[in-house]
Amino acid sequence: MPTRMMLQVLMGVVVCTLIITGCGGGGNAGTTGIVTGYVKDAASGLGISGLTVTIDGRSGRTSADGAFTVRGIPPGDYQLQVVPTELFVMVPGDPIIVTVVAGTTTVLPAPVLVIDPDNLPPNPGP
Repeated sequence: MPTRMMLQVLMGVVVCTLIITGCGGGGNAGTTGIVTGYVKDAASGLGISGLTVTIDGRSGRTSADGAFTVRGIPPGDYQLQVVPTELFVMVPGDPIIVTVVAGTTTVLPAPVLVIDPDNLPPNPGP
């Protein structure tokens, strides 16, 4: 009888482990993705620290070398934004669209460029 009970306990532990592992350890790691990249000054090419990068309402801050990570993004295509400051805004142009895949990290192939707003080209108008 003790062997049968031990087998039942062992099976219960295995089933619980499989359920927890299948659910991403109790979190949502398998249902969301991560985006990483760099934000750099278009004029100098240097990384810019302290800027906020947002994707689908989630955000990350740039480190000393301009690196950022945004976590917990549901799968899909999203526009990346750098929150404007008095010193930096994104370089005008086509929007940066990132594709997020659940359970993976998307690494941007090129840095996101920012510029001093005083150096923006004039708007040609209508």
